[in-house]
Amino acid sequence: MQSNGTLKGEELISLQRFCVHNHMNPKEHLCDDYGKLLRAGNVGNLRKHFDSRVESFFLPGTLKASARSSAADELYRLRYGPTTITVYNVLLAYTVIRPKLRKRHLECVKWLVEAAKVPVDGKDLSGTTVLAHAISTHPYLDIDFAELMLKAGSPVNDRNRYGYTAAHEFANVASSLEEWQTMQDNPEAMIKVAVALNWFLENKGDIDIKDGDGIPARHLLTHLNSHSKTISLSLEPDSSRSKKSEIGGIIEYPRNQPCLCGSGHKYRRCCGKD
Repeated sequence: MQSNGTLKGEELISLQRFCVHNHMNPKEHLCDDYGKLLRAGNVGNLRKHFDSRVESFFLPGTLKASARSSAADELYRLRYGPTTITVYNVLLAYTVIRPKLRKRHLECVKWLVEAAKVPVDGKDLSGTTVLAHAISTHPYLDIDFAELMLKAGSPVNDRNRYGYTAAHEFANVASSLEEWQTMQDNPEAMIKVAVALNWFLENKGDIDIKDGDGIPARHLLTHLNSHSKTISLSLEPDSSRSKKSEIGGIIEYPRNQPCLCGSGHKYRRCCGKD
């Protein structure tokens, strides 16, 4: 936990276990001014507080641009909870915690990226970027959020401290036989993997990068493909695939179910719209 290098074996498992069992508690960990504003999802108030922080850095002889950069860096360096998540991680979590305020929290994300210029490559304790979390499929899959991070410059093939890319994360849908048996009765989980895989490959994701133990995501995905027809995309390196990120292009999805892209709309009114 004190180091920054890539882990493997028992060290990998130890940190992974810690991150799985320790979570952010909003009432306990989001108690500072920014934490409260992120929870509320009010972009106007967030902007006002940021401007006040810019003024605090604007000392005699200081350029306005330099003061604004310092305020953005302050936000970039903020970390919350036992797994030290970033401000973008907080907003991603709140799109699920408070789905009715999803639009407001996404507006905060856009403002942080476009106006405040807060970098999107910050990492949590596991060394994972928010882009990777957005397409990990567990506990959520949010293509809209991932798109915002990608356009802002977050590297799609970044590896965390386990050596995992985002592909390793969404390919590791079941860590035990019991979980796998549960997955068999939950086709939606496999659909999410297919959606995440399609988006990852379309955006130049590399499924041949190896993790800390030398295992590429392709190996894990091939294993999933042998058990489920949902993972119907070809895993061959030179395969020709559709360039559309449409759920319908991967599998028949119930048209009245919430769209898996994370928009909050029904599939028939979103990715499944004729």
